[in-house]
Amino acid sequence: MPRNPGPAGAPSPPQNCKPGVYAGTFSGSLQAVGLPVSTVTGAINANLTMDLLGLYLNVRDLMVVGSDESGNTLTVTVSGNINCTTLELEDGLLENGNYYQVATGTAIQFVGFAAGTYRMSPYSINGTWSVEAQNSFLLGGDGGFSLVLVD
Repeated sequence: MPRNPGPAGAPSPPQNCKPGVYAGTFSGSLQAVGLPVSTVTGAINANLTMDLLGLYLNVRDLMVVGSDESGNTLTVTVSGNINCTTLELEDGLLENGNYYQVATGTAIQFVGFAAGTYRMSPYSINGTWSVEAQNSFLLGGDGGFSLVLVD
């Protein structure tokens, strides 16, 4: 069966990516000034949608929530695009990050970057993340993440 050439005779988009609900986890470490390194973990659920041309899976306003071993919480918004030709996460940004220290009531804001690779068997994304403080209370942090298509 011939493939649809798309708008205005454009070539057919790659069939390497699959939109849908992806679920997984992240883990890593954060270092705040005056505190030991904290191990952070959490779950990720994302509804990835295909762009109109079928070239990218869009990651938009994905809220990630986690915590560390002391009950401190972490939230961050993630955005970017999975390039369905190169199978790489492009423009992976972590924004509006907040690491809330329960014992002191201190909120540390951070931003960061994510990089990753998309795989087709099974449909999944694996990658790394790194953060830096927007104020002087966080020295930095990094870790990894993994998502797999569930629906």
